[in-house]
Amino acid sequence: NVLSMGGGIVSIAAGSVSGNGTLLGDLDNAGGTVAPGNSPGTLTIEGNYTHGSDATLLIELAGLGQSTEYDLLDVTGTLTLDGGTLDIVLLDGFSPSAGDTFDVFDFSTIAGVGFDSLGLPTLDEQLAWDTSNLMTTGSLSVTSVPEPASVLLGTALGLTAITRRRRWR
Repeated sequence: NVLSMGGGIVSIAAGSVSGNGTLLGDLDNAGGTVAPGNSPGTLTIEGNYTHGSDATLLIELAGLGQSTEYDLLDVTGTLTLDGGTLDIVLLDGFSPSAGDTFDVFDFSTIAGVGFDSLGLPTLDEQLAWDTSNLMTTGSLSVTSVPEPASVLLGTALGLTAITRRRRWR
């Protein structure tokens, strides 16, 4: 599926753009929702994509396969993130594990300040979302969170070693 905009710009003030396929031209999302894929899939923008402060990007995750089990927004030009929301939704009972990585958008260049709001699904209490690479590689991942008891034990052992070391001087 290819939609040619004749090299022009399509602006979304409300409503949504969704599905698999390619848009030929620029897409300016000022206040609507862009939802790549058909649960899941890939939306390619052969041009630039601008995501405004009232816009939403909806990404669905149902597994680890890019475009087949999770959505991808592929922008061949500049991806500009000027606020707005990134909503991540888990499908079909999918539960991510530590070490899972999802490359949810690809781009030639990235610009802007990032997202104002991240709608991330709740994970098991031993897991956390790592969004530190969204503005560099377009990916998010799941990391392990140390159990509070092991953090306290490690801190106590470190303090004991420092205390013993000082006594030997």
